[in-house]
Amino acid sequence: MKLLQLKVLPMIQLPNKLLSLLFIFKLFCYPFVGYADTRAHNQVYVQGGTFSFDVLNTANDTSDSLSGFGAYTIGGGITIFENYLIFGGYSLILSQGLSGSTATGFDFGVRYYHWTRPTKVTNTTPLMVSSFFNLYNPYVGFALRSRDFLDTLTSTYLGPGVIVGVDYRYQEDYFLNGEFRYETLQSPASKQATQMNLMIGFGLYF
Repeated sequence: MKLLQLKVLPMIQLPNKLLSLLFIFKLFCYPFVGYADTRAHNQVYVQGGTFSFDVLNTANDTSDSLSGFGAYTIGGGITIFENYLIFGGYSLILSQGLSGSTATGFDFGVRYYHWTRPTKVTNTTPLMVSSFFNLYNPYVGFALRSRDFLDTLTSTYLGPGVIVGVDYRYQEDYFLNGEFRYETLQSPASKQATQMNLMIGFGLYF
């Protein structure tokens, strides 16, 4: 016959100051330590919105402009180092919304999420599966864009710009997006262009 012995150990009493420090550490550090997800998190998205181009021809000191609604982008990205999203996409501009003079181009860049993480943590136990994610993910970023106009403002432009936006993750794998873009583009034909966009969109995490 085997006997099972149980031994009750005395409880360790921690000083009140140490307990207070542990509580503060948990309160402020747990969101970063406990919720951090180092796995790559991919996304695809579509956007639509306004466009505005101001063009200066340095050869003869003339200017032109084009603005309206009809800027569209389809793209995708991958999260690295938790805070950064490397993205690429393809843009189409229709001067009359769904028709008219057309411009096309490619977009490449990086978004930086300083305050939140665009990732999801899934904890699995024998009894339940729980997921943690942020509803709002604001970001700033840098982009390199090309624009090839086929009719109006005929020329090819290339240049850098900045972006400011926010993702709203209304469901676990779906999000809405709002974004402002500002770029300064150069053309080999002695032209300089300033581009601004206000975009809204829809995306999917996978």
